[in-house]
Amino acid sequence: MSFSQETKESLSELNIKNKCCRHAYVCGKEFNSIENLPKIKCSSCTAHFLRGVFITHGSVTNPQKGYHVDISFVDEKARDYIFDLLEETGLAPKKSYRRQKGNYIVYFRESSGVEDFLALIGANKAAFDLMNSKILKEIRNNVNRAANCDSANIGKSISASKKCCEIIRELDEKGMLCQLSPELVETAKLRIENEHLSIAELGLICNPPVSKSGMNHRLTKIIEQGNAILEKTANR
Repeated sequence: MSFSQETKESLSELNIKNKCCRHAYVCGKEFNSIENLPKIKCSSCTAHFLRGVFITHGSVTNPQKGYHVDISFVDEKARDYIFDLLEETGLAPKKSYRRQKGNYIVYFRESSGVEDFLALIGANKAAFDLMNSKILKEIRNNVNRAANCDSANIGKSISASKKCCEIIRELDEKGMLCQLSPELVETAKLRIENEHLSIAELGLICNPPVSKSGMNHRLTKIIEQGNAILEKTANR
């Protein structure tokens, strides 16, 4: 059974206490033109009428696939009446015409609109399913964004470490490593001897230990000063 059929079946099983609301609900199920309009006698009649209209003329997409509610009519005036009625309840539907099938459509495409409509007609389970689907999608999106961010940061860190090691080796091969300050020389040797360690781990094995930001600052200075030394030598 589809999500839409399941929703309609659960709506059909709901108990309606007031006689006027039961009448409005039946009118909604039989509604196809403005010639058979319901008599709205209480504040709940409109919701029950729209419930009946949805059961006969509507469909809702499984929220795992998208957020769509369509209510379809062959009569344009019937479509416009339902459109106006939905607006009176505070919802914001849209309408269109499907030329291929000759149907006049009232529809919701945004999750909030679909959720509000389902709640209005009493399809609470479907509304909760939609909310849960939105929460799960948001969680997945946040996890993916975090994973992508971590991957990007790891890539940048590896690239920076590789560049730093290349400069250190070149300075060492040319006997220029000593032109750095003693602190940076010590850090440079530590970096070359422990290429597999992260910046944070590298800071921990310093004597005394250095924070991640402090170690990152030292390595950045090695790259900047090392490049300056090498460029000066190349220009001689």
